[in-house]
Amino acid sequence: MVVVAAAVLGIAAFAVMVAKDRTYVASVPFSPQGEPNREIAVVYYSRSGHSEAAAREIARTFNAPIARIDADYPRDFSGQGKALSDARAEAHPQIRVEPIDLAPTRRVFLVSPTWLFRPAPPLWTYVEQADLRGKEVVLVMTGNSRYKQEEIDEFGRRVAKHWLRSNPVADVEGVGKRRHGKAQLRIDEARRWMAKAIELADGGEGGAIAAMMALLLGMRASEIVSRVVRDLDDDGHLLWIPTAKTEAGKRTLRVPDVLRPYLQRLAADSTPHAPLFGQHWRDWPREWVQRVCELAGVPKVTAHGMRGLHSTLAMEAGITGHVVAASLGHENVSTTVQSYAKPEAVAGAQQRRALRVLAGGAG
Repeated sequence: MVVVAAAVLGIAAFAVMVAKDRTYVASVPFSPQGEPNREIAVVYYSRSGHSEAAAREIARTFNAPIARIDADYPRDFSGQGKALSDARAEAHPQIRVEPIDLAPTRRVFLVSPTWLFRPAPPLWTYVEQADLRGKEVVLVMTGNSRYKQEEIDEFGRRVAKHWLRSNPVADVEGVGKRRHGKAQLRIDEARRWMAKAIELADGGEGGAIAAMMALLLGMRASEIVSRVVRDLDDDGHLLWIPTAKTEAGKRTLRVPDVLRPYLQRLAADSTPHAPLFGQHWRDWPREWVQRVCELAGVPKVTAHGMRGLHSTLAMEAGITGHVVAASLGHENVSTTVQSYAKPEAVAGAQQRRALRVLAGGAG
């Protein structure tokens, strides 16, 4: 009954958002009067018009140039669904930006609605493309949902990455050995963890299934909660990840037999674009990984650590770093080796490869 009630509330909320999109009264357009204040600029994305109203008011206050970002999110059910899917996947959609000269600008206001605790995806695309070097960037977010500070911090890091012409600490050498990766379970601990996760999954706990995907498939938490029913393909043998931050993140994973029946059960009797796990934020699989740790009586590790264990076990089994990197969605195998796989697993795989070569086999 609780699950049904939650689903009904989710559908109702979705319908309310679509209705609000269609009934919103647009704000009065703004263009600078006379000579604009070129030290200030306003760039905004708005799907329903609320953020547009805020952006226009800021521009009106400073008599500043203003430019709109457009993206393909229609104001209907399909657009609302695509917006939710892209927000979950942290996708960077294609955008179109009205012409605006930022060269003389000292301060840029970036205005966006709040989608799943963070700025909407078009704004993330914009900061990757725009030249904001030497400018003060002010983020303005609208909406009636909460935001998460770590998401705002990450957005700030994205802006800062493009702010400087060069890395001021590129030639600075750190003292001591740099640490990579997260804590991982030992093999016996992982077996106890899996046994408990399977027990919970057999009892109908979807979170336990999501947690197993981090270990068995090496998936990111955001990738797990973003999956829809049609991503489960070939009678449950394949799982597609069609959108990601990088090209390497777009991949198709083979589902292990132990996981397949649980995913098929989740997908049963659902529409193709329905979320496989329902409506969840990416903290959900992370919390479940640690919940299973507690119930299994093993050290508490993170979902990121489970991805690391996935790569360690794969390396230990002799699978090459390039294959493991591809399964994790990494563009560079060094990321996998340095931050995910344990050094001894890499060394073991290298040793076995060397022995095969010495024995006359292929490396």
